Amino acid sequence: MKLAVNMTSASFLSDIEKQNNSLKNELVEPDLIRLIVEQKDRLTVIPQDNEYRDHIDILLDARLDAAEEKHLIALERYANSCSENNNLGVYVLTQPVKVGATDALEERLKNTGLTCIDCVYWPLFIESGRAVESYVTAERYIIGGGCEESQNKIKQLIHPFNRNNSSIMLMPAKAAEMTKLAINGMLATRVSFMNELAALASEHEVDIDFVRQGLGSDPRIGSQYLYPGCGFGGDAFLNTLNHLSEEFERGKESKKYNLLSSVWEINQQQKDLLFQKFWRYFNADIKGCSVAIWGCAFKPETASIIGSAALELIPSLLAHDVFIKIYDPIAANSVQSWLGEHPLVEYSSSPEESAQDVNAIMLLTDWKIFWNLDLRSIAKLMRTPLLLDGRNIYDPEQARTSGLIYSGIGRGETI
Repeated sequence: MKLAVNMTSASFLSDIEKQNNSLKNELVEPDLIRLIVEQKDRLTVIPQDNEYRDHIDILLDARLDAAEEKHLIALERYANSCSENNNLGVYVLTQPVKVGATDALEERLKNTGLTCIDCVYWPLFIESGRAVESYVTAERYIIGGGCEESQNKIKQLIHPFNRNNSSIMLMPAKAAEMTKLAINGMLATRVSFMNELAALASEHEVDIDFVRQGLGSDPRIGSQYLYPGCGFGGDAFLNTLNHLSEEFERGKESKKYNLLSSVWEINQQQKDLLFQKFWRYFNADIKGCSVAIWGCAFKPETASIIGSAALELIPSLLAHDVFIKIYDPIAANSVQSWLGEHPLVEYSSSPEESAQDVNAIMLLTDWKIFWNLDLRSIAKLMRTPLLLDGRNIYDPEQARTSGLIYSGIGRGETI
């Protein structure tokens, strides 16, 4: 079976060994990079202007905007190739899309006389930072739409990871599209609900971590996505909220739906929470202060800063002439590309270096490197030992006995 992939970063395959070192700093999918290097002899780069002269069984489109008009030319080229080879081609969308996008693509092809393409929605539940692992250990595979032949081709593709076929769910394309949006929307809602509970816990001097553990112990709820923090990011969640909000607004009962708007608003408020704590602690006199930002990626094990709290926090600090020292083991290059050169921003090579002579540390990403630091030594490096823990990775009492002024998200204290 021949598989082609259209994706934003597909060009990196052209010289994988030469680019391997830089890729580790940009894509941050170590297992995927290792796999590509090992299997490079089985991979062929298809230029953007390729006419797909060879028959390809499945064209997998992993771009976030694959369903947009500007990218449909790839689909039409693929359809022409399948027509010339007298074969059925399968065109697969994998990212969150608007409900009806897959059917609309197939209808467009039929209207132009290209009936040899079957459009399928196959949402890939892949987690940034652990792409290969989350794919090969998936608990379910959803295939939306498509004829039996198309579905069988996809089943053949995933057979090595799903030998008993028990985790494959077949449904109409629209149902699959809505299922993907619903799953991401539900997870985002859980996170925002925990952030609201964290705010309530602070008011009552309750440590939200006790509440989280008790809540997660209920088998009807479970423990995943119950961690409060300084806001979630990532294009999957953000695109999901946008698509779902649009769907609800177009609905006949649109006035009755406001839950997702609240989820979005709560998340945006959380991204400003550490700045508010910093502002209050210094009684608004923050001009000339120095801050260390630990982590800028929207989650660990990725270089992506899409939707990260850092994108809100850094401009707020710079607007008040606060000097910033950034440390992120992977995403620093992404921040530099986004921010450019700035006289008030420097990049550190270690957490300890960034903590030197600062008025506060703001932890935004729970990278493993931050979990087991010598907090006592960190406190001695700082001008003011204020630690604002945006991911609740530290025990408050341990942080305080180490000489730090500690404030997390709903940990029973208020700053």
